[in-house]
Order: sequence, then structure tokens, then C-alpha cells
Amino acid sequence: NNNPPLSPSSPHHDGHGHYQDAPLVSPSSPHHDGHGHYHIDQDETQHREEIQIQEHQAQLDQENERKQSEKEKVEAEKQKVDEEKAKKEDEKWTQTQVILDTKSCYIQCQLAIESIRLVESSLRLAKAQYKDIEKKFNAGTATQLDLLLADHQVSQHSLELTQKQTELAILSSTLYSLIGGTLDPEQPLRLDPIEVVEEG
Repeated sequence: NNNPPLSPSSPHHDGHGHYQDAPLVSPSSPHHDGHGHYHIDQDETQHREEIQIQEHQAQLDQENERKQSEKEKVEAEKQKVDEEKAKKEDEKWTQTQVILDTKSCYIQCQLAIESIRLVESSLRLAKAQYKDIEKKFNAGTATQLDLLLADHQVSQHSLELTQKQTELAILSSTLYSLIGGTLDPEQPLRLDPIEVVEEG
């Protein structure tokens, strides 16, 4: 044995020549049982475990919040893209619809103008016939009925002309609103004829 001799007054000497290991903790320690054994407080252990669980749960909550935030951001971006796409489609559809409406209104205006020309021609003929019949009536070669019928034809064509002119005024106003112009009531509507292209 190479260990130096211990003094009986050594804190590790038992007074009988034997050497004892020093206790790990002081007998006054709250974890010492008074017999040289060290005990961990169960309440303290449980408290540490609860803290670890809480910290872990807090990390999970933060991670879930981050993922939820990223998800909401992605959904917001997707919604924005969808709205922009829908807006462009609506604008394209609106533009196409305006073009179709403008072409349709243009054609209707042309038809109305041609219809007015025909009615004006019929009215001029009816007035001429009325004057001729009136002369004959005054000469005694035409009856009162002939004169009344001729006058009725003039009235009918005059009424039809007024209706056609009203229709053209409405169509003209619609056409100018479609193309973004302003209708001048003092200026007659002038339209170029539509060229009909035969297929084949």
C-alpha cells in the first residue's frame, strides 16, 4: 500500500486505521438522506420535465404559426393571381362584346338609313299620286273615295317615316356611345356601306 498514512484526525479516517471515501454531498444538503446517499427531489424532476414539455410545445406552436403564415401568404398570392387573371378575362370579354355590339349597331344603322330612303321614296310617290288624284277630283274624273285613299297613303308613309327616323336616332346614339363619340343632332349620320365578300 503506497498511500500515505492517515492521521486519526483526518476527515477520511474512521479512528480505527481505516480510510473512508468522502460523501458526495454534505449531510446538510437537501438531497442527502443522512446515511451518505444522494436523492433527487421528485418534485424538482417533474418540474424540469414540465418546463421541457412546455418549451417543446412552444417550439411546435411557433413552427405551426410559421407554417400557417406561409400557407396564408401562398393562398393570398394565388388569390391575387386568380383575380388578375379573371380581371383580364373580363376585360377581354368586354372588349370583344363591345366590338360585336358596335358592328351589330353599325349594320342596324345602315339598314335603318336604307329603310328611311325607301320610305321617303314611297312618300314622294304617294304625294305625287295625291296631287294627281286631287286634280282629277277637281276635274270631276275622280271620286271622293279616290281622294281619301290617296290622302291615307300619304299619312301612312309620313307616319312610317317618323318611326324610322326615331329608330335611327336611337341606333345612332347607341353607336356613338359604343365608339366613345358624341352625337351631333345637327349633323346627319353618314356611314360607309359594308362590303359583302363572297366566299369561294
